[in-house]
Amino acid sequence: MEYLINIMKKILFNISDDNLYFLDKISKDTHTPKSKIINKIISSYIEENQNKKNHFLNYKEEKKEERSKEVRIFFTKNEYELLKKNASKNNHSFISKELRYLIFNSIYNDKFYNDIELRRLILTKTALNQLGRNLNQLNKELRKRAFLKINENNLSKLLNNILGRINELVLNIESLSKKTKDKIK
Repeated sequence: MEYLINIMKKILFNISDDNLYFLDKISKDTHTPKSKIINKIISSYIEENQNKKNHFLNYKEEKKEERSKEVRIFFTKNEYELLKKNASKNNHSFISKELRYLIFNSIYNDKFYNDIELRRLILTKTALNQLGRNLNQLNKELRKRAFLKINENNLSKLLNNILGRINELVLNIESLSKKTKDKIK
């Protein structure tokens, strides 16, 4: 007979005061340990989202296919004005672009971004690159000056790890930006 053994790992994480209050309340009301509550929430989320993935399209597969179908939709005046207002707010020059943005975010697993969100991502990418350059400069200065006792091996590993993660984030931002520009236009 096979036994399934759940090995539990101990982790440390930050939680907002509101969420902690809510978690404490649930724990006290149900006489359930907080870790069990969190595990249940995660398990429920996984179960709920495993089924959802099958109902979405894959952007990479659809990207290869040429647009060949047209859909005509009639809106009330209020609906049309709301779409027009949202298109302007999202920096889309046409309502059709706004509709594509809204529809793509509901039928693809991937998230697409409007121009404002893309600008924020690009600013974040720029800040991350600047942080990486500053870390490299700091590393060079610390190696030049011998008045500090530093374990160079640990410092080097730490800085390389940080720089690797920064580069990973930058590449992800570039990929998101390119994907969105390709699909929404």
